[in-house]
Amino acid sequence: MSKFNRLFWRAAGSLQRALEPPTTASIRLRLADSLLTTIPELTERLNSVQRRGWSRATTHVRGQVLSQLRRFHSQIQDGLDAFNAATLPSSIPTQKDLYDEFVALADEFEEYELDLKKRTISVVTESIVMDDIELGQFRIRLDWSEIPNTKNHAYAVEALTPCHPSSSHHITHPHVTSNCLCEGDATVPIRQALRSGRLTDFFQIVDVVLHTYNGDSPYATLSEWRSVECHSCGQQAAGDADYCSYCRDAVCESCWTSCQNCDESRCDACIRGCSCCDESICPNCLKTCLECDEQVCPTCLHSKTLCKACHAQTKSETPDTATNPEFQTATSLQSAGLGQIAVLA
Repeated sequence: MSKFNRLFWRAAGSLQRALEPPTTASIRLRLADSLLTTIPELTERLNSVQRRGWSRATTHVRGQVLSQLRRFHSQIQDGLDAFNAATLPSSIPTQKDLYDEFVALADEFEEYELDLKKRTISVVTESIVMDDIELGQFRIRLDWSEIPNTKNHAYAVEALTPCHPSSSHHITHPHVTSNCLCEGDATVPIRQALRSGRLTDFFQIVDVVLHTYNGDSPYATLSEWRSVECHSCGQQAAGDADYCSYCRDAVCESCWTSCQNCDESRCDACIRGCSCCDESICPNCLKTCLECDEQVCPTCLHSKTLCKACHAQTKSETPDTATNPEFQTATSLQSAGLGQIAVLA
């Protein structure tokens, strides 16, 4: 027989008091009328962007529709809970039953923490791996004082070593955003377990949801954990995307340009245009004009120093020695004879 745990007994008493129904329960069912118009409007917008083939907009609007549907579903469930709480007799588990729940929970999970002052209990899951993607461990923290409050989540799901998809830093799991779990079909079992004080069942159900991937309603698909942002256009590229050999950043298949000088491909963000001929040139092939500091391709650089424009300007400023009279006179004087001095009359 295990040793009696005084802390568990006190926590069981606190949990029992939290589960007690109010002495005078009233029926209050409130649904947001705006959802009845917002959801159809968003659905029509989703149909529109899908017809146009706008993939990024489709993903964004689909997320909005799902968010509103989940909100509507949550309000319906809250209404059902409030209705049942006000009209059905409820049996509160004994303090001994709840004590046994705390004992069983400590046996079920290797890592758990009980804070009687804050009225919270938390457990840590095993490391979660989905389709070879390491999402890490999650802490499930239950605030049992919030169990009667249907408007708020009584628990939070926190990633201990957050692994975010490329699309959002608020998402740590396909079904977890901002430490809030999308319960899906587990909504009713989770609430029933909480309201009846079955702590072990509650934590086990949440743990199963965290280990399960539902491709129909994720906050982010698993493919987004493998994708990276294209350095040039900002769109999502596959995780096995190519990388620019110059900047070393990921590049999608649409953002490559060949250098007109060396024929090597670089990302569009690294390719520059020659200031003279406007050809696409990679940074390795660009040359700098010593006069104007403009970058040009090797073809447009004369004598390895000047661009076409500066070379043309320098040439126009240099006198033509073949037709210049002063140059011809000086040449005649020099050719009169070496060592002789010309005396002017």
